[in-house]
Amino acid sequence: ALNILAINKNSTFRALGLERSIAGIFSMAGNEPFGIANISGYKGATQRKATFAKQTLFHEYVHYLTAYENQDTDLPLWFAEGRAEYLGTFWFDEKHAYFGDIYALKDRIPALYGPSGVLQISSDTILTKQRNQLNFSGWNNGSTFEFYGRAFFIYHYFNSSSEKRQQLLKLVNAQKTMDAADALKEATGMTFDELDNAVEKYIMGDLQTRV
Repeated sequence: ALNILAINKNSTFRALGLERSIAGIFSMAGNEPFGIANISGYKGATQRKATFAKQTLFHEYVHYLTAYENQDTDLPLWFAEGRAEYLGTFWFDEKHAYFGDIYALKDRIPALYGPSGVLQISSDTILTKQRNQLNFSGWNNGSTFEFYGRAFFIYHYFNSSSEKRQQLLKLVNAQKTMDAADALKEATGMTFDELDNAVEKYIMGDLQTRV
């Protein structure tokens, strides 16, 4: 079972020493999984659409399920977090399941833009981030949002078609034995700059919620 401390006030969340940029924390320390989630604004079953509060809870459950199956240990950090962000947007309208609804993560969108206001994916930085670098105490709020926001949209791009999902699988497997640049080239034929351009084009034109 996964125990989650759900906090519905931002002030209480910050009183625990957690940065404003952190939405939740998951840990398997001592083989006793637990999570802390900021669920400010959560309205439960009466709220159909995906929201940031729901997304935070589901995000932590995704980590729990993949860790329970020992799938989360050797995954690239961008993939593990991007997938949790993406699957965390799940909502169901009694007929269809929806994934990738950006409404739930609308606060991540500013993280896609660089200081000059230009859309900037920086896949060379996101795809090479190591798990042992996921230390929030050393990140400012901006860089934390940048990592999660950009990892989410890169994962979203790779889930936009069956062909890209195959590329995603190849990329993740290739990153186990190659550096990120070589793995990306092997799996997709693209460089970091080309992936940036493809994701930016997707965000500006073709991005859709998956049903």
